[in-house]
Amino acid sequence: MRLIFMGTPDFAVGTLEALIEAGHEVALVVTQPDKPRGRSKKLQYPPVKEAALAHNIEVFQPKRLREAESIEYLKKYQPDCIVVVAFLCSKKSILRLKRKNLNIKPKVVFPCIALGTAAFIMQASESVISVCFNSSLLKYGGDIAVGAMTILTSVMQFAMLPLQGIAQGAQPITSYNYGANNTERVKKTFRVLLTVSLIYSVTLWLAVMLLPQFFVSIFTPETAMIEFASKALRIYMAVMFLFGIQIACQMTFTALGNAISSIIVAVTRKFILLLPLIYIMPHMVSDKTMGVYLAEPVADFIAVTFTAILFYFQFRKAMNKIES
Repeated sequence: MRLIFMGTPDFAVGTLEALIEAGHEVALVVTQPDKPRGRSKKLQYPPVKEAALAHNIEVFQPKRLREAESIEYLKKYQPDCIVVVAFLCSKKSILRLKRKNLNIKPKVVFPCIALGTAAFIMQASESVISVCFNSSLLKYGGDIAVGAMTILTSVMQFAMLPLQGIAQGAQPITSYNYGANNTERVKKTFRVLLTVSLIYSVTLWLAVMLLPQFFVSIFTPETAMIEFASKALRIYMAVMFLFGIQIACQMTFTALGNAISSIIVAVTRKFILLLPLIYIMPHMVSDKTMGVYLAEPVADFIAVTFTAILFYFQFRKAMNKIES
């Protein structure tokens, strides 16, 4: 693609370099005129001009780009596209980027990192949990048990994605009203979120309990695997109807800026409960293979109970803080 590149500051250089490396033909670089710098008032090239000259690209530095002569000059190059990087640095821009506003402030960054840590723990722990599940299942049930686990986790992810989408959709509404000290709207938003989440989780739980073969057959046509995985699926997702409570509470923790509670809930469910139960449950039931699968619903039931109790006290505390 034949391009004209427009930019001046140093952060525009990266974009120019990327376009060149991607194989695009940068026919012309348009940048601001050289300006005197320092006590000597010596003219210095803009960063983009230096990069363009290093690649033997022609540079155009008009005083006013909107003049007819400048426009006619650009037309000569017949570009397929004009890439503009420095728009938000223009004095005429309504929203202008300023270097002083790009500083990293700990009081802003650390709370953001803390709120994202819970989601990070949940995602990062999946790989650890998968290794533990597969090693135990391989020991007690062989390849068919490990293969069934892949199907079970796929069905679980399929079930959880809409639930997470519902909760994430309510999160900005809760945050906005919490920031506006509107306790009634915060409470109403949580009630609606909890109701919708429970309706979804209970409905899907009923579908899985009644038609496990249907969900398993989506992933495999083998009769033996369908029979084995269907039994395991009923156990693995036995308390899925409670997931609506877990997701609604955890997302509301994040929406209220309660990073500590959100992290505690994430760590409790995955590491404190599920991880040990994967190795404990096979020794507590006669069918050791199904005992491994049983670790999931046992951990989920305890985690939901713990989350609900923690949320009751923390939510009341947050609402009282606003009202006082």
